[in-house]
Amino acid sequence: MLIDIIRSDFLGAPGLREMRDLVAPSFFVDVGPKCNFRCLYCSVEIARSFYPVDQVKKLVALGGQHGLGCGFFTGGEPSIFPNLEEVMAHGSAHGVSHWGITSNGWGLTDPRRVQELERLGMRMWQLSWDDFRPEVLDHLRGHRRVLETLMTALEALHHLRQPFVGLYMVVARQNYEILPEMVAYTARLRKSYPQVKSLHISMLKPVNEAWRNSEVLFPMDLAVPYLRRAIEISRKESLPIWVNHLPGCLIPDLPEYQYSSFEQQGKYDTAARAVLPPTVLEPRLKKHEPCLQCTKFEVCVGYWKNYATLFGEEIFAPSGDLIRDTPLPAERLGPEADEPAGARGVGVDAEADAEAIRAAAAQRTAEAEAAAAVEQFKAQANDFLQDLVRGHTPGGWTLQRSELVGQAAPFTFRVHFAGAGTTLCVCFASPSVQDDAFLRTPELLIWYEGAAIAPEAQRLLRALHARAGHFERALTERLGHQSPKA
Repeated sequence: MLIDIIRSDFLGAPGLREMRDLVAPSFFVDVGPKCNFRCLYCSVEIARSFYPVDQVKKLVALGGQHGLGCGFFTGGEPSIFPNLEEVMAHGSAHGVSHWGITSNGWGLTDPRRVQELERLGMRMWQLSWDDFRPEVLDHLRGHRRVLETLMTALEALHHLRQPFVGLYMVVARQNYEILPEMVAYTARLRKSYPQVKSLHISMLKPVNEAWRNSEVLFPMDLAVPYLRRAIEISRKESLPIWVNHLPGCLIPDLPEYQYSSFEQQGKYDTAARAVLPPTVLEPRLKKHEPCLQCTKFEVCVGYWKNYATLFGEEIFAPSGDLIRDTPLPAERLGPEADEPAGARGVGVDAEADAEAIRAAAAQRTAEAEAAAAVEQFKAQANDFLQDLVRGHTPGGWTLQRSELVGQAAPFTFRVHFAGAGTTLCVCFASPSVQDDAFLRTPELLIWYEGAAIAPEAQRLLRALHARAGHFERALTERLGHQSPKA
């Protein structure tokens, strides 16, 4: 019999050693495919029932007999498995001393219940937490008030003695762009809940429900720049993360300890009493000829065959330092098994779908870059105008603040003055902008905001108006070539 395990050499990074001590070597205890959520990206074929409890207990006893001291519950949703405590007690009698669980949090919101699970040996709690935006999270998980449930579960776990909580994020089309923000969010959570120790980022598996729901699928390389920023933030925050189902060639400089793969999880052969040698054990995954040139061949998970049928496999090739001096023999790829892709959503055109996703991502990137350019220009223009006006403010008046108004050129500058017992807001504006020039009008327009001008303010306005041409020339010379297009 083969038992799915986490190898003892898994999670070698300093920040993850605490987790490694808890869960490796361990074996997965699948309680069955029943779940109360309907996640759009689920890789499990959900059913209406769990496995018979005797079947689960037999697996637990077998793991204990072969020296696997930690059982890690999966499903379905193991927290609503009605015999969870019974199975844990049975495992303890057969040498399984501690446990872990991956859960949506639904069955972990009662403090008394989680305390009982801790008493029975539960040490590692992995909460499925794909997003911090409630509406996106509810949509992805097919349930209501998911974030509220997770926060309630986290609060219940907060009162345990020494819990190890990891967040588990599945990356889909709806959330890959918030990867950096998700790492920062996890780091903030850790300040209030120090039991939050790590973030597990998993690229979705394009099988079962995820394959049928084409809205969650996307070209994997689009996530790479966001993942790079996420890794940078994790290092700055000293937040351990590791990445699952990401071919190593997409981020060549990602340390190997941050990979999680089927090779590292592996299988234990109870008849031979040995861990099977590293190989691609999942028939729906594959590696192709360029992979034989990669130095990360042994640790990389490869890529999903389904993914390749939709988005191609050209991006999966080593480069730079990842290229071996001598390629591995072709036999290392193993036999090519024909696996049916399975039914996808009705009317899905793979090529058109991929092109549309990339076009939408490119549009969002262009819009973000344009908005950033405008904000940078506005800040520079505002600083310059403030310095310019301050040098020509008549005596008795004080420049309080200035602001640049508008989302695109032409802009309006508002300069606020105080003096003579009153305040005055003077607006500078140019009615048109053409050919990237900031100001192309014969004179800079100056007007005031307010119901009436106090006599004391007339001197200020006359001084500013006399300087209008100077302001225009200075602004045009300094900022005209930088003005972004409207």
